[in-house]
Amino acid sequence: MRWNVAGVLAILFGSAVSGAVYSDCIMRTTSLTKVAGKIDDIADIRPLVSPSFNDERRCAISARVEYRGKWHTIYADYAGPDEVGDQELCVNAVEIGVRQFLASKEAKLLRSDQQMVCSDESEIKMRPVQVGEVVRISEVMPHPEKTAPFAVKGVECRWFIEPSGSGANYYRWQGVVCRTGRRDSEEWTVVDKF
Repeated sequence: MRWNVAGVLAILFGSAVSGAVYSDCIMRTTSLTKVAGKIDDIADIRPLVSPSFNDERRCAISARVEYRGKWHTIYADYAGPDEVGDQELCVNAVEIGVRQFLASKEAKLLRSDQQMVCSDESEIKMRPVQVGEVVRISEVMPHPEKTAPFAVKGVECRWFIEPSGSGANYYRWQGVVCRTGRRDSEEWTVVDKF
């Protein structure tokens, strides 16, 4: 039996193309700026803590830093929620002040990294689901009022909604999905929909 090379290539190419489902690529970029250098000493830290906006407290500081044999005055402030203690607020303010001072005096090292991440997994879309169907949690719309996960017989479950129709024929289905298998499993089973 003789094989036609062009025919075999056409069959192989056709099966390769039909197997391709979906491909998505994302470019990720990360940048890090680092200031080289250090200060030799910090002295005369003067904190001033006061209320700020949105139930926060603010610590404004002035301090003296020794840098290359000379003293310099720095100013900075830091705001945070009431739960953060005054001392921690002021420590953060001093750290910010030192960083800003060094950034104004020293060379900055910039490291940048770009990475292309591609996936050939099928695109995940919200769609109508049926009781008993195994889905990913991102395929169902979270319930706007019942947001907290809950347990049924030790298995994590969540509420979801599914809008259907429009106008006079609009109906909002409600349902429950529960995790299938292991705790870190990405599969959920639709256990109820009404």
